[in-house]
Amino acid sequence: MAKPDYKQSPRAEKPPASPLMPFTTGLFSGVFLSFLGYLYFTQSTPSIAHYASQSPPVVATIAPKNPVKPPKPVDKTTFEFYTILEEQEGRIAAIDRVATPHRPVKPRVTPTAHRPKIKGYVLQLGSFKKSAEAESLRAELLLNNYFNTRVESVIHQQQRWHRVQIGPYAQRQQVEQAKAKLKRFTPVIKEIRG
Repeated sequence: MAKPDYKQSPRAEKPPASPLMPFTTGLFSGVFLSFLGYLYFTQSTPSIAHYASQSPPVVATIAPKNPVKPPKPVDKTTFEFYTILEEQEGRIAAIDRVATPHRPVKPRVTPTAHRPKIKGYVLQLGSFKKSAEAESLRAELLLNNYFNTRVESVIHQQQRWHRVQIGPYAQRQQVEQAKAKLKRFTPVIKEIRG
């Protein structure tokens, strides 16, 4: 039978402690204690002498039976604009009654004879802020044999919009047929006047 080996394996030796370790530990503890002392002495409660110097002196006074009231100051300022304003309002109201007789206001209507005639119709399929989106829709329409498509750029409420339109169509019936074929875009019929 073999004897067990009790030989101890070599242990990893710890590196020696730094000679600055006691110095830094002492330095940090000294700074910490100084900070605590600073807080204690600067934020301590005030002494009794401090409170005594701030309390008002106690003086016994006897009130008279009939106190004398000081006279009210006399206000010598007068404001004339109140009277001037009333006089001016009376004059203005009188002028208004004389100058403007009561007449009913007629609404302003432009006759239909002066409206420009309809030259044709376009079918608007979309309006986009980005021109790339409008061009993408135009390309899709061109691939589906809608060759009369165009992208019109307009400024509406200080923003640029790109409108995709098909047309022009001469008759309303033609544009209605095109609208029926393109229902998935929810198109809008627009009149061309001129």
